[in-house]
Amino acid sequence: MMHLKQQDNDDIEVVDIIERVRQASRKLPEQNLSFLLENAYKVIARSEKVIDSQEKRIRNLQNLLTKDELTGLTNRRGFMENFAREIDRTNRDQSQGGLLLMIDLDDFKIINDTFGHMAGDIALKAVADFLYNEVRDMDTAARLGGDEFLILMPDTSSKQAELRTNILKNRMNELSFFWQGKTIGIKGSLGMKDYKKGDTLEDILKDVDSALYKNKDKKRSTKPL
Repeated sequence: MMHLKQQDNDDIEVVDIIERVRQASRKLPEQNLSFLLENAYKVIARSEKVIDSQEKRIRNLQNLLTKDELTGLTNRRGFMENFAREIDRTNRDQSQGGLLLMIDLDDFKIINDTFGHMAGDIALKAVADFLYNEVRDMDTAARLGGDEFLILMPDTSSKQAELRTNILKNRMNELSFFWQGKTIGIKGSLGMKDYKKGDTLEDILKDVDSALYKNKDKKRSTKPL
């Protein structure tokens, strides 16, 4: 509130000085006019600094609302906002549609129970860093919560999405991290769902969740005893 009040005062001061310059321009010596103009420039510069400071504070607040604190990825709230915008773009023929990818880490509870939650956090950060470096600028990589992640690939054909997903899956399942003298591997299961005009956000999320858990069940059934 203090910044807003300061800006209002500065705006009034700028208007006042400009008005004084206008009124005095016909009767003040050039030296006095220069002094008034110099003051006006100083007030304008101060106002710009206040505005810049407020814009930075707004950006920081937006990041707090839409970024996951642990990994730095987009959080659930930020992802849902981005996804809703993408669905709207697709329904207005501004995008051809795309792919939603859901990732759930395999045996993450074992990492936590065996090595502790600090090791679990390092595993999550390793996955987050990997996803961040793999996605395009137009994509959104997000941590949904726990050990679940989402990747939104907008404006992507099914063929392109399938190719990128296979590459990403293979690379992700080669991840590992070093903890207390041990190298710990990271594995994950994936579910994918393409979307197009007419699909709803709720249905896409439901379908990708179902695809993910079918993949996990398949892994469990083929896992050697």
